[in-house]
Amino acid sequence: MATYINPVEILELQDADLAAIDSSVIKKAKRKLFADIDLSDDGTCPYKGATLSKNECEAAIDKMEDGALLPFFHYLARNGRFNNYLASGDEAWFEGLAPDDMIAETAFIRFVSPLLAPRLDRSYFKAFVDGNVTLLAALPKANAYLHPSDTDNAYRSLTREIQTRIEATDALKEAINSEKSTYQEGTILEVRALVEQQYPIAALNALPMYFQSQRGKIADALNYLQLAIWEHFEAPSLPMQILEHLLQLQMDSASKPTFESNLQLARKKHQSWATAQEHAPVLGPWIERIKDLKAKLKLIEDKTTQPDVVLADLRQAAQVAALNNLPAFADDTRSQFASVVRGIAIASWNAQDDIRSAISFLEIAMQIHVGPEQKQNYLKDKSDLEAIEKKHRGIIVCYFCDKNPPTKGCEYHTTIYKETSRSYFPQRKVEFQYIESQLPRCSSCKDIQDGGTDWGIFIPIATTLLGVLIGANMRHEPFIIGGIIGLVPGLIASYLLRQNRLKKAGVKGTSNSVIRMHPLLEERIAEGWSLTKPTA
Repeated sequence: MATYINPVEILELQDADLAAIDSSVIKKAKRKLFADIDLSDDGTCPYKGATLSKNECEAAIDKMEDGALLPFFHYLARNGRFNNYLASGDEAWFEGLAPDDMIAETAFIRFVSPLLAPRLDRSYFKAFVDGNVTLLAALPKANAYLHPSDTDNAYRSLTREIQTRIEATDALKEAINSEKSTYQEGTILEVRALVEQQYPIAALNALPMYFQSQRGKIADALNYLQLAIWEHFEAPSLPMQILEHLLQLQMDSASKPTFESNLQLARKKHQSWATAQEHAPVLGPWIERIKDLKAKLKLIEDKTTQPDVVLADLRQAAQVAALNNLPAFADDTRSQFASVVRGIAIASWNAQDDIRSAISFLEIAMQIHVGPEQKQNYLKDKSDLEAIEKKHRGIIVCYFCDKNPPTKGCEYHTTIYKETSRSYFPQRKVEFQYIESQLPRCSSCKDIQDGGTDWGIFIPIATTLLGVLIGANMRHEPFIIGGIIGLVPGLIASYLLRQNRLKKAGVKGTSNSVIRMHPLLEERIAEGWSLTKPTA
């Protein structure tokens, strides 16, 4: 920042009448000043706690040659506090500051504003860092002397400082969400002191309207931080305290109702936590189950475990009736339990396309005694999934078991045909078109269906060989007839064995009568397509 030097002051002309200051008066005062400099021990002139060289004094005095500036320098020299602030940053000027008539002159503002802005920049930054709320409240009085074009310069350092703090808060939020934060369950409460230190409410609210936007950004950053803490830590008091802190900010933000709503939720969660502490012997096991379900929810989202595995465990251990029979103090625990189960349902569908498990999880959640609004939401979720399942029947759920999601690479391949023309003269002839179809199928159904075919092939072979042997040893029965007689029961036995295997597993077979009912083929079959190849 360029040093401000008032030439009227160093020439000691502040007490002279402005009209009497002409070139001769200036030259005489200049000769005296330079003589004093030459006689000084170090060849300098003392000024506001600093020292000026002869060249610096010369440069300042040359500015008086512009007659339009002389009245401004003279005015400042006679108003010591204002002049001292520009020259040395002495903030005593703000004590009882009351703008006078000189500020009405636009020319004076254009002259003084570039000198004032860098001084205000330093004062705002230092007062904020030092927590000097009194000075922060007084500094905006100087805005009467600040030209709009210099406003950004007056607030640059403080704006940058606040932005740096916001970015640090955002980085902490990201670290918590990515589970890379240095904070643990035992230390996360330290964040409260950090927030209060980084964002002092009184100091922020004392800043002028220029900082309104940054106050809103601070509130947004703190809101996202408390959401991250809410999600990843068991520290219910901290999100509440952060929200209470940010809502003390003077802000005109469209997000303020959201912050207030979040505070109500945080207070409710904190109260629930306090209740859980009070009734720990009863609620403790359920809270542990909720934690376990949250961990399994993440495993489903990461596709490291199957929804049906979690569903089986939940059905075995949930004991919904026991949870519903707990006293009223368990209402929030019931709500949390149901909410996590609903989250698992959504993850089962979104992450793994397992719509049947998703619906089953929602059915469990709906059995839990929760508020009517919460239960209505679960009912809507279930209805939406059932509508999707109905619309995409046979695609998102394996048609053969009506249970599992299809597995890529396990499709059942078949061909459908449609006769396009037929003639009998001069020769029998038929023309047709065909489509190769892939029917979605889960790996379990593929294993069961293919396994049944592999085993079944040995039975007809064995009975045929047995018939051949018997026929060969009988005098009046050719061995070929014996083989045929042995083949028939073998085929029947193979078919019955396969059907029994499919029935036990609850899986449909792959016969034409079953395949033709597949949702992907039903419409085609109705249009005249067939699973049998047309013949002449």
